[in-house]
Amino acid sequence: MIIIKLIRFAINNPPSGRINHSGTYALDSKWWQGSDEKAEGYTYKETPYGLIITGYQGDSTRLTIPDTLNGKPVKYIYRIGKAISGVRIPGGVIVIGNNAFSQDRLTTVSIGEGVTTIGDNAFAHNQLSSVTIPDSVTSIGKDAFAYNQLTSVTIGRGVVSFEAGVFASNEKLKNVTLPANVSLDDYTFGYYSGSYFKEAYEKNGKKAGTYTRVKYKWAYAEE
Repeated sequence: MIIIKLIRFAINNPPSGRINHSGTYALDSKWWQGSDEKAEGYTYKETPYGLIITGYQGDSTRLTIPDTLNGKPVKYIYRIGKAISGVRIPGGVIVIGNNAFSQDRLTTVSIGEGVTTIGDNAFAHNQLSSVTIPDSVTSIGKDAFAYNQLTSVTIGRGVVSFEAGVFASNEKLKNVTLPANVSLDDYTFGYYSGSYFKEAYEKNGKKAGTYTRVKYKWAYAEE
């Protein structure tokens, strides 16, 4: 069974009345039996909760994930499975799965307001230089953006806690903007400098704003 957790997931206008839930869904293995459907260069599976993109076989290296395929809403990205340099993910997508874009040579990513969950290693091992997490995101998995070239990170108000290594091994990371009162792991922002970030954040009363790094030390810059 493949488990996809949708944290605070709510859809106000479900297609065909089939989606109107909140909480945790288990996508049973029966949804993964048989051949994938194909449209617009993507392969996908259909579930009662929306389409799951399972791969991309087209020629483009810069993707805009479609809102629909064959008239049906795209709600999950399981895996792209092809090296691409850029991707825009619309707000209709709810879950970006574990390893969905890992090792894909990404240099740019746009995550739409509406995405709630980013899985483990979802964007790890790429070439991203900056990322903005929208307010709708409430869950980010381990090492989700690890091993990139990040210099700046902006985190929306929906995330209240981080697991280990979310932004680890980004040696060029200099600026982080985040909301107040977020619970951080010692290694959220690095396996060495992460503890210094947590120390600076807590020293400033977990104050919202931008924090900057000089060598391994972090300091509060501005709201």
